[in-house]
Amino acid sequence: MHTVRSLAAACAALATGSLMLNGCAGPAKGPLSATQQADLHQAVIRVLGPMNQAANKDWLSGAVSLEVTIDRNNQLLKCAAKPTSGAPGLAAVAERACWATVFPPVPAQAFNADGQARLRMPIVFDMDPVSDPQLRARYEGIAFPAFSQGQYFWDHGIAAVGPTSVGEARFQYVADRQGRVLACTASIAPAEAREGEFRDNPHLLERLNGACLQMNLAAMPGFAAGNNGLANGTVWTSYSPWRQAAPQPKDY
Repeated sequence: MHTVRSLAAACAALATGSLMLNGCAGPAKGPLSATQQADLHQAVIRVLGPMNQAANKDWLSGAVSLEVTIDRNNQLLKCAAKPTSGAPGLAAVAERACWATVFPPVPAQAFNADGQARLRMPIVFDMDPVSDPQLRARYEGIAFPAFSQGQYFWDHGIAAVGPTSVGEARFQYVADRQGRVLACTASIAPAEAREGEFRDNPHLLERLNGACLQMNLAAMPGFAAGNNGLANGTVWTSYSPWRQAAPQPKDY
């Protein structure tokens, strides 16, 4: 099993090459200058683009229109995608990636009178699994499992912890053949886009460790025990107060 520094690193490491995802952040409603709009566009695409790629494990092609709604506290309220061409399933891919992404803070001028900022993004998925076999192997061996396993950990234990701060959590686990977690060590680190909202919280670490130990990993993508009957692995997942509102996916 491949080990990566973080979920974001696993995804961003594969953001270049022949498998391309293109997105454009539409202007947020509000009196943003051209420079502010350009900076926001670049910041959003930097964090969202690689996550979209990593969430697209079925190599779907097409385009969606994604609307992201954020409140004045820079908490994510809504991720709503509509397919505009290609595979209809890309809407679910884009929404799943959106909820797992820690977005950068939005400038105060972007908020409407209702206290919300809305970003509209046309996103094109053009990931060719044939043209570069080496890059395909890296996606299927690193980025796709990293995203799916992070989503699994969030849905099956971490969401219930109810984090009140923003960051990334790493879990190093040992499990038996049946998926029962025998040992787990959690650690937390700042999310690149929101470093100022990270809190070094021993109580959160304790609860994350406890949640990990209660999990069963048998259905987690990529889970497999070795000849000794044990599975060792490392999983990263983002955490935030607003991610608890995300719908749980039907599959991983």
